[in-house]
Amino acid sequence: MIHWQRRKKLQAALEAENNTTHKKIVLTDKIIAVLQAYVKRYYVETPKNNAPLPVSAMKSRGAKSKAYFSSSRELDEYVKKEKNQIFTRYLMERLAERDLSTKGLYKLAGLNRSIKQKIEVSSDLDPYQPDKNTVIKMGMGMQMDFDEMNKMLAAAGFALSKNDRKDIVIKFCIDKKIYNRDEVDAFVYEITGKSLYKERKKIKAM
Repeated sequence: MIHWQRRKKLQAALEAENNTTHKKIVLTDKIIAVLQAYVKRYYVETPKNNAPLPVSAMKSRGAKSKAYFSSSRELDEYVKKEKNQIFTRYLMERLAERDLSTKGLYKLAGLNRSIKQKIEVSSDLDPYQPDKNTVIKMGMGMQMDFDEMNKMLAAAGFALSKNDRKDIVIKFCIDKKIYNRDEVDAFVYEITGKSLYKERKKIKAM
């Protein structure tokens, strides 16, 4: 169970979300430099010609794909564990810990309304299978720490990857406790040129 102060913080964030008009975030040269240095430190180039990936590197490609692991035994254990993992059941447990409803998550994570509906009708026989970006948005909306984010991604069959600059930016935001989605989106766009949440144009401080 998460600490009551974290639940209170999330409720405050939800209240602010209900009364906030989203705006573009202007990043300063200083924070951009810090972000770029962080990405450079952690990014691992994907090996070419099917060369073995580093032990620490994990990468998923699509909802049903497997992550790269350091050994076949580790991969087998991962697959065995995740076969019986129902993402929505795990998600609902995390929401209950935070006293959040699916409506609250929908607002905090900036989800599409259809995703909210898919979560609510999900069942063991017909489970909802989110894509990786959706899981990341949910985790950021619930202000998860790095371990919590990785566990929720694993429940959906994914993992944060050192081969993906966007994933490293997400780790940066978690490390810095940056969960405001306008700020997160600005950081992701600065490094990748793509938005996690919406279409936007890059704006830099003068």
